[in-house]
Amino acid sequence: MLIPFPVAFLVGAFVTDLAFMGTGDGVWARVSMWLIGTAIVMALLAAPAGFADFFSEPRIRALSDAWYHMIGNLTAVVVAVINVALRLASGVSPCRPSNISNRRVETGASTPRRECASKRPQRSPEY
Repeated sequence: MLIPFPVAFLVGAFVTDLAFMGTGDGVWARVSMWLIGTAIVMALLAAPAGFADFFSEPRIRALSDAWYHMIGNLTAVVVAVINVALRLASGVSPCRPSNISNRRVETGASTPRRECASKRPQRSPEY
């Protein structure tokens, strides 16, 4: 019963990332971060049941689809962990990436450039 949650949360993170890219509203970036983090937690909660099924029955391990399923799940969790690490390293900012091709946080292929990095208002020092 836990298995649909990580999938739904990762799909939701994709949708909220698109909303962030479309609107530039930083709340969508924060929602994506929470959804991905929650997906990782739920995947870790679902993993013991999956491993128990996979390793307890030799007939399951004999199926190539079961291996694809397990490797795919592990890959998705690793990619989500890398995604969270990259997001934590760059910080959640209310600035949109300058173009969609640089928004490949999932693959770690590039770091998104922020189009409003130079447009941030300068705060005057408060005395």
